[in-house]
Amino acid sequence: MSGRKHPGPTGTRAANVKAPAGGAGSPGSPAASLSNLAPDLLAQVVDVVKVCVECHKEIERCKTERVRFSETARVQVEQIRSRRDILVQFMDHTFKERKENFEALFARLDTTLEQGNTDGARAVLDTIVTIAKSSPFEALRDAASAHNALLDKNVTWEF
Repeated sequence: MSGRKHPGPTGTRAANVKAPAGGAGSPGSPAASLSNLAPDLLAQVVDVVKVCVECHKEIERCKTERVRFSETARVQVEQIRSRRDILVQFMDHTFKERKENFEALFARLDTTLEQGNTDGARAVLDTIVTIAKSSPFEALRDAASAHNALLDKNVTWEF
């Protein structure tokens, strides 16, 4: 064997390898780049968190509003149903009363015709026509007007 030694860590090969430019604290080092980015990155993270918080607040506000709308709709549906029930009762009563009135008037008309009383027949027929011309819905309109007047804060009621 020849007397030559193999190059080791201190040989020529190790001397040719260059270390990265600058140390950990020098301006061109990766650590320095990260420290320069840190304030910007932190500000961006804070902005993202703020946006997330605002989104959460908006979602909660929308949920609350949705619940309020739902409750308002439920109350209005209940009011409509109760008014419907009152209207149906009113109409049942009114038409029952009208039916009874017409039955009584036609019975009188029959009686006046059997007696040959033309003046009485004419009076009964006039009454039948007058009632037939009137509508049960007129009473509802009058009731609605009265209701609106009662709700009107500009109307002064004297008793």
